[in-house]
Amino acid sequence: MAFLRKDLSVVGIYIETCGGVPDHAAEWRKHVARHRLVYPALDGEAGPIDDPTFKRMRWAPHALVVDKRGHVLRTYPHMPRVKTLRADLDALVETGLFPSRPDDGWRGFSRGAWVETHIDGEPRNRKTTLKSVSRDGVTIVRGGQETKLFREHLDRTDRDYRRTELKPEQVAIDGQTLEARVFDATWKRNGVRFTERTWIARGMVLRRKTLETEPRIERTEQVVKWSESLSIGERKVDCRVIERTAVWSTGRSEETVWRCEGVPGHEARRVRKTTTKGSTSIETSNTVAFGLR
Repeated sequence: MAFLRKDLSVVGIYIETCGGVPDHAAEWRKHVARHRLVYPALDGEAGPIDDPTFKRMRWAPHALVVDKRGHVLRTYPHMPRVKTLRADLDALVETGLFPSRPDDGWRGFSRGAWVETHIDGEPRNRKTTLKSVSRDGVTIVRGGQETKLFREHLDRTDRDYRRTELKPEQVAIDGQTLEARVFDATWKRNGVRFTERTWIARGMVLRRKTLETEPRIERTEQVVKWSESLSIGERKVDCRVIERTAVWSTGRSEETVWRCEGVPGHEARRVRKTTTKGSTSIETSNTVAFGLR
C-alpha cells in the first residue's frame, strides 16, 4: 500500500456479533486480498477478538479498521453497507485517509457524551448531547431538538465522484514543510458541479480548494497550526487550528476553527466573520464544558 506514513500498516478486523452476515464477510475478505491488508482473525475462524475500544464505548463495534499499534482508524457499530465498506477501504488505500462524514466528530464517543457552548451575544449556553449511534449515523440533541448526522447516505460514490492523483507538492505549515499527496476530484450533486483539489499528509487534509457552480462559490480550507492549547473549564485541551474561507458573488466569510479530537463534536472554538453588501458580522463560539459519558 502506498501510504505516506511508512509506519502505518492497516489491520482489518471483522467482528461477527449478530449471527453472521456472510455477504459482508466475503466483501471484507475480497478487499483484504485486493489491498493486501493484514488480516489476523475473523470471529468464528480464529476465536474471539478483544475489542480495543471497549473502555471508551458501551456499544461493541461490529467491525473495526485498526493499525498494527492498535489505534482504531474507523469503527462500525453495525456491519456497514457493502458500498460504504468499499468506498472506505478504497479511499484509505488510495489517499491514506478515510472519507470525511458529518458524524465523524461524535462517532467515537459513548452515548450521553455532551458539550456546552457559549455564543457571544446569546443569554444562555447551548448544550448538545449524543443520544444514539446507528448504522446510518448519529443522533444529537440540542435545545430539545434531535438532529441526525448521516454517515452512509452522503457517500460521494453516489455523486459520480472521480479522483486523480497529481505530483506531490511541498506544503509549509506552522514552521514545518511536508511533502503532500495532491488529488483532483470532480462530482455532481443535484445538478451542481464541484471541482476540488486536496493536499494530504500525516493522514489528514492539509489544504483543500473547492469550486461550486450555480451559484458560483469558491471555498478554501487549510491547517495553520498543528497544536494550540485551550482551557475548557479546568481542563486543558490540544487543538489543531484550521482556517476556512468562502467567496460568492455578494460576499465572503472567513472562519477559524480550533478542532480537538478529545472533545465531543471535535470543536473547541470557532470565530466566523461574514461580509455581505458592505455589512460585517462576527460570531464567536466557545466550548465551556464537556462530558464524555
